[in-house]
Amino acid sequence: MLFLASRKFQVNDIVNIKQGGVQTACDMTMMRARSAPIHALAFICMLYISTKKGTAKYLEPKVSSVTSKNILDTHNKSETASGRKYPLLEIFGFVTPWNANGKTISLSEAERGRLNVVSPVSWQMHPDGLNGGDDFEEDYYQSMSEQGTRVYPRILFEKWNSTEFVMLSDEPAPMVARIIELCKQYNFEGVVIEIFQELLSTGTLSRHKEKALGLVRTLGEGIRKEGFKTVLVLLPYSTDVPQHGISCSTLKEISRGYSYIITMTYDYSTPGSAPGPIAPLSWVRQVAIYLSLGCELGGKVLIGLNFYGIDFWEGGQSRHIVGHEFLKLLEEHEPDMLWWDEFGEHGFAYQKKGEHVVFYPTRESIRLRTELADEIGCGGVAIWDLGQGLEHFFEEF
Repeated sequence: MLFLASRKFQVNDIVNIKQGGVQTACDMTMMRARSAPIHALAFICMLYISTKKGTAKYLEPKVSSVTSKNILDTHNKSETASGRKYPLLEIFGFVTPWNANGKTISLSEAERGRLNVVSPVSWQMHPDGLNGGDDFEEDYYQSMSEQGTRVYPRILFEKWNSTEFVMLSDEPAPMVARIIELCKQYNFEGVVIEIFQELLSTGTLSRHKEKALGLVRTLGEGIRKEGFKTVLVLLPYSTDVPQHGISCSTLKEISRGYSYIITMTYDYSTPGSAPGPIAPLSWVRQVAIYLSLGCELGGKVLIGLNFYGIDFWEGGQSRHIVGHEFLKLLEEHEPDMLWWDEFGEHGFAYQKKGEHVVFYPTRESIRLRTELADEIGCGGVAIWDLGQGLEHFFEEF
């Protein structure tokens, strides 16, 4: 993916883009978004994807019927007192201590019956044992349970090395017992295991593949045997060519130990990358089809939904943004919202000490991904994280 900007472009220029001998053109006259500076329009216009065949596809955004004013007027309003558009889909949301608004939103949506599972991000599993929990508010999560929303804490594996993982794989029973003890202590109905990134970053998955994958499977199976639901956070695998040595057959084997698999279908573009969509719909579809249908994981797959956005800044430090920051930008700059059909995402441009391009989810982007999950036969969606979004997103569930 390539996304370029130049201060030399003018409104009527034809901008040539070259990569590997492939050339396409973008007529700037198609890109008349009133509130965006010309240079920022060029910044947006020069977005294209190189396909598998080595050709380039120009992706032209259009001015959306969704307006800044519409979002500002409706973001905190709930049109539906209760009920669900997709009652069979699991709506799963993470709550982080650094985005406290997630507790307010999750409680109100639990009351409306539009949040099945909430996952507090409060515990970490280190080689010396389970850490964290200081920011866990037991009374709040008890209230969630009373509304019928299940609570599955997220346990993040961190500060490990490859040798320690190998030792753990040889003797996982004490760790399984500690996780079960935590679940019983707080009446949790399940648990989320986030271990894959640490297995990758430590080289354990590449150097000790069988032990690493055996550990992942054993953790899930051991916890499930005690009657708890288990959820595994997985990278967004999307191809028959094994990635990190992991094939469909491997994923099917691992999944036997888990009730659900969350695939992290976001961060396609990041603040450190060239500007672009956070979770292009075509890519999300490819991942969902591969895992749910190709690997036959079916309803175990939960499609990851980002409730955050990114403010790409040509002349400075790009950054993640959350709901209130997005709303502030709309208030300050009143931009025309742009829409890419291929990406299924909204964005806009503004100028402040240089050109900025912002991508942030909207009701339409949420609707398309939820619809996709239902269409393919996935189990539901998993939101990262509840405190980063806007309340009216839940109208699409």
